[in-house]
Amino acid sequence: MGHSTISLPMIGLAVAMVFATTVRAQPTVVYEDAKVVASDAQAFDYFGNPFTYVPPPTIPESGTTVAIDGEVMVVGAHGDDDLGSYSGSVYVFRFDGVTWIEEQKLTASDGVAGDKFGSTVALDGDVLVVGSTLNDSPGTESGAAYVFRHNGAIWIEEQKLTASDAVAGEHFGWAVDICDDVILIGADWDDDAGDYSGSAYIFRHDGVTWVEEQKLVASDAATSHVFGYSVAICGDVAVVGAPYDDTLLVNAGSAYIYRLVGATWVEEQKISADDPASEDLFARSIDLDGDRIVVGSPLCERPPLNLAGAAYVYEYSGGSWDQTARLEPMSIATGDLHGFSVRVSGDTLLVCSRNTDFVAPGTGSGVIYLHNGVGWVETKRLLASDAAQLDVMGVSAAMDGDVIVLAAGLEDDGGTDAGAVYVFGSITTPYVRGEINGDGTVDISDGVFLLAALFIPGAPPSTCLDASDVNDDGANDVSDAVYLLGWLFISGAEPPAPFPNCGNDASPDPQDCAEYLGTCP
Repeated sequence: MGHSTISLPMIGLAVAMVFATTVRAQPTVVYEDAKVVASDAQAFDYFGNPFTYVPPPTIPESGTTVAIDGEVMVVGAHGDDDLGSYSGSVYVFRFDGVTWIEEQKLTASDGVAGDKFGSTVALDGDVLVVGSTLNDSPGTESGAAYVFRHNGAIWIEEQKLTASDAVAGEHFGWAVDICDDVILIGADWDDDAGDYSGSAYIFRHDGVTWVEEQKLVASDAATSHVFGYSVAICGDVAVVGAPYDDTLLVNAGSAYIYRLVGATWVEEQKISADDPASEDLFARSIDLDGDRIVVGSPLCERPPLNLAGAAYVYEYSGGSWDQTARLEPMSIATGDLHGFSVRVSGDTLLVCSRNTDFVAPGTGSGVIYLHNGVGWVETKRLLASDAAQLDVMGVSAAMDGDVIVLAAGLEDDGGTDAGAVYVFGSITTPYVRGEINGDGTVDISDGVFLLAALFIPGAPPSTCLDASDVNDDGANDVSDAVYLLGWLFISGAEPPAPFPNCGNDASPDPQDCAEYLGTCP
């Protein structure tokens, strides 16, 4: 890739074309790598679907019903009837390098009809937590959670967890999460501070068994706030959602952040949207990674769009959690419910809209946002290749690295509302910036290819907009050709990373790489 000293007629030509319209990429549409269903799927199994309960909640689906960690994926099916109607089950799948293989189907050792085992799931390594929200032990619909551990060959039920002060109707297990040896469980109908005020419980493994460590109740707990509706835990920080909190406005919602100080979990801060409105259901979904929290507000409105939804991002800095972003997709529409499910992993956010209608009403979708060092950029739209009306893909979601699982809990292939999940593989494509035509080198032919793609009707397009965004300004235009030619012929700056070796975009932007014509390991 040496530099030439030849004359530069092409640079003059390129500069003369600078008036051309900039090509700015919309988010790339990505379809699943795999669709996964239960081997014994039946109608109304609700594989991957949160379960619905009667009011007071107005969107009364339980927490996350899919989880993934490495090569293992788990999916709850609360409608499964192996042990009686709606006794529930959980399916464990393992990736063999090519496909997702159903490894084991789990049921509760004491499961009976109506327990809704599998209504929520969480996974960390070889430990799996399963919510059984309507379990009747020790009281009617008091709820329970089951811990399973993989022993190297199979998944074994290790312990059944219930609240130390359990009473009927608390819905312990409505939401669950696990991080290392700590489990956080929501009981959103606990009535310590009034009907449906809610609570959450922390359990810790002491090397032998899981022990209840602390019960969390909001400092301003009140009737019908349903604290514990959503939960997340990571390290010494725990977050508990109360989407029906009406401190600011009716059902505007809030979330509470706790930090482990010594041996006690202390309420550190209460957060809410900086633009709250009635019935937003802020914190219907939450996730946490390090010093970053993402909160879904699926009923949030952006006039004139009703129930469009949004997601809010909070960062920890200087001793407080501050709202740093409010996210909506470019294509948001009335009734999308953006933020119904949310996930965060480093500088990647997944925000799902279970009701989007790109193909038909209620098909659902997911949106990927990447942080470019300044703000969040919408880069991908995740869709099902066989999307159908009211599949509600995105009703529940999981993410591990660059692998994403979206549940379509009302998908009908296995029978009415049998359910399915869609797995999206790598959401990033490695490339070499400036290597546009796929010939293995960055040279003048790449500039010619780009100029042709921009200005000659019928010329092959650039299929990797990231690679042809030579100056990394977030657009494909003549300035990229000028930059490339300047580097080649007048000792201009070399293209930004990834260059000269393959890599991923270090500064995410609306550009994307649908297909890289070159070769990367």
